[in-house]
Amino acid sequence: MDSQRRVSKVVHLRDVPKAVTENELLAITSPFGSIAHFVVLRAKRQVMIEMEDVRSAASLVNYFATSPCVIRGQRVEVQFSNHSELERKEVHSDDSKNSQNAPPNRILLITVHDCVYPMTVEVVHQVFSVHGPVEKIVVFNKPIGVQVLVQYSNVESATHALQALQGQHVYAGVCRLQIQYSKLPDLTVARNNERSRDYLNPNLPTDTPALLPTPATSPAGPTATGATHHFPAPFFDRTAHHAPFVPFPGAGGSDKTVLLLANLNRERTTCQALFNLFSLYGNVVRIKIFFNKPEHALVQMADAAGATAALQNLKGCILFGSTIDVAVSKHKVVNEDPNVEESKFYGDFSASKLNRYRGNSATLKHVYPPSATLHVSNLAKTTTEEALAQHFSQHGTVVSSKRFEANDRPMCLIQFSTPAAATDALVLAHGTLVDGHTLRVAFSRSVISATASS
Repeated sequence: MDSQRRVSKVVHLRDVPKAVTENELLAITSPFGSIAHFVVLRAKRQVMIEMEDVRSAASLVNYFATSPCVIRGQRVEVQFSNHSELERKEVHSDDSKNSQNAPPNRILLITVHDCVYPMTVEVVHQVFSVHGPVEKIVVFNKPIGVQVLVQYSNVESATHALQALQGQHVYAGVCRLQIQYSKLPDLTVARNNERSRDYLNPNLPTDTPALLPTPATSPAGPTATGATHHFPAPFFDRTAHHAPFVPFPGAGGSDKTVLLLANLNRERTTCQALFNLFSLYGNVVRIKIFFNKPEHALVQMADAAGATAALQNLKGCILFGSTIDVAVSKHKVVNEDPNVEESKFYGDFSASKLNRYRGNSATLKHVYPPSATLHVSNLAKTTTEEALAQHFSQHGTVVSSKRFEANDRPMCLIQFSTPAAATDALVLAHGTLVDGHTLRVAFSRSVISATASS
């Protein structure tokens, strides 16, 4: 990268394949932030991308300074542009504008307005497959909001879906669908994950576009040098848990803070274990496991934002070998029960120092579902990587580990074979002592590379 170029929110891509598509550009850049505008200079094999802010652009450039950017087998140079912003007359025409008068096509372009809840491939498939066989789905973010491309096997199914779903809401009052025909002749899908899926080719790789290291202010903490970064792959079949066109019970309303858990492991689940897991997504007030039905429990979060984040990330996760279900409870609070054992069936965590957030959870930006890698912080300076790996190995098989420092503070990544194994280790190790320090453990979206762990 040219060191003389100043930092800008406009990123310059060089040596881009002439046939590059908008979807390919979005797949590379959207993980780092929203795109404000871009222009493709095909004759010069260059692309100018204006990110929403300088921080997003810097994250993109810094990441590809150490990891190659490859499009269609061609290595692409990524650097800051000399332009501070793009002139609007230069901006590449928007697909939605081009598609407004498009003739009937088997590919639909959907814009999701008021997109409060995640629009994953599974949710989109559940909504649109009712109207015909869906072949491919691509979900991406644009300045106007979340957009989705859905390819049917035939035009008739696409037309039926457009007529039936136009203007409908995926959830009550939110995630409204604006649908039109696309002009694309065929969708190109490179990976099968939560952002794209080719149902005709189930053998595509499942890894997702690489992400930048987690910011130091995130509960998951900064990442280690030598680690690669990925969106977590789907860890359960979400289609069994999402209910499109059904009101989301926790949407809005400050009283929706109590969650009902089901299908817990009766022998191993404790209030402390549930606290360690749910406190990742917001501060926890109280937890009660039903004495006569210990496979059920109530978790009261400090605010509705924390309850919503916990529900979205933990519904269907695996804890102690059981796939737990999470729903919003009709209860407004969890009351103390003096007749049950405190440590096993009831816990008041309102004053716990292990609650992870100052204030409330309304502005949380960095929360992740269970992943195979744990981020461990609040370490003693003398604690070694080997000692930590040994400490965690009592809760499961440690695949690899990486100790590093951020802001002069020692931290460590501990990687397990599966998200389920990492989840068990997290709930058992968070808050434990090593060399006199109380460990803080969270999920990380990092994957430790072979060179980093060797």
